[in-house]
Amino acid sequence: MSAALPVAEAAWAREGEVWKSQAAYTADLVVTPNGSGRAWALDNLDLTGDLDLDALAGLRDAVFHAGLLINTGGQPDAALGTVEGLDNIEVTRPRTRLFEAWLQQDFGAGRGSVRAGLYDLNSEFYATAASDQLIHPAFGIGTELSATGSAGPSIFPSTALAVRLRWEDERKRYVQAAIIDAKAGTLGDPGGVDLGFAQGALGVVQVGGGDRSRWAVGAWRYGFERDDTGTPRARGIYGLFERDLTSDHGRGITLFVRGGASAGRAPIAVSLQAGATKGGVWASRPDSRLSVGFHYAKARGDGSEVGFEAAYADKIAPRTTLQPGLQLVAAPGGRSIAIASLRLIVEAW
Repeated sequence: MSAALPVAEAAWAREGEVWKSQAAYTADLVVTPNGSGRAWALDNLDLTGDLDLDALAGLRDAVFHAGLLINTGGQPDAALGTVEGLDNIEVTRPRTRLFEAWLQQDFGAGRGSVRAGLYDLNSEFYATAASDQLIHPAFGIGTELSATGSAGPSIFPSTALAVRLRWEDERKRYVQAAIIDAKAGTLGDPGGVDLGFAQGALGVVQVGGGDRSRWAVGAWRYGFERDDTGTPRARGIYGLFERDLTSDHGRGITLFVRGGASAGRAPIAVSLQAGATKGGVWASRPDSRLSVGFHYAKARGDGSEVGFEAAYADKIAPRTTLQPGLQLVAAPGGRSIAIASLRLIVEAW
């Protein structure tokens, strides 16, 4: 099962005229008391950098972005066997990967941009900031889309070649579209980057807008298949909504609801996620944050899955965050899974 958003972004960047970089290390301890009880340790090192091509070579409004992932550790979902996964930094192949490498050119006084290269679909599509603290993969990207493709779509931990176009108006309404190789694979994966689009392409379009209330709707479809190894003719739609209940983004409550449906050969027919996050839980702890979420997925055949997650995070040092969490999952076959987790995030620089 593909994961979604891997880690919170590092808050510190090494600034310069030409280059800036970020690094964040995330480690999870996952324990289940079911049966005799089991424990897994897994981690993710995220290294990113941005090169200002204007300052370097005079290419106005152009930037090159690259990101490297290093993942090791256990596989709780591989052992427990859920529909949607359990931890958004779990990988099936622990290794080092070139996660992103794209060039972006802005135009129209910064309202428009085009990106091309190895691209994380979930960085801009089917994403809600209010759910990004939760570690369950479904809160990053809906399962009806993340379960497609022979190796998942172009999301964590393996991306694919893509071209993305975006335009935003003065009222923060936007439209964005991407054409992505249907076979995810990057440097560090077996076979490397697919240059031939052998399994066709995935097309995604999303429109949205808003400030205090943010909304988006999107549609996706696989096409131009040359073989039958992915999810040919799979297609779907989704919608997102977030609402800040107060004007204080850092300390207020934000609600979110997301959902999508698929057709064709996509293995998951429907998924739904909803929940809330609260910043500044304690007046004396401005960096504290509490998030809760509900998720549901219905497989195209028999079986559905329902789950709940609660997570509390706080900084214990200027660059170090500790986040305990709890998940309860009702998996197919009448199985009940309880998961306790402890996430450590270190912003290395």
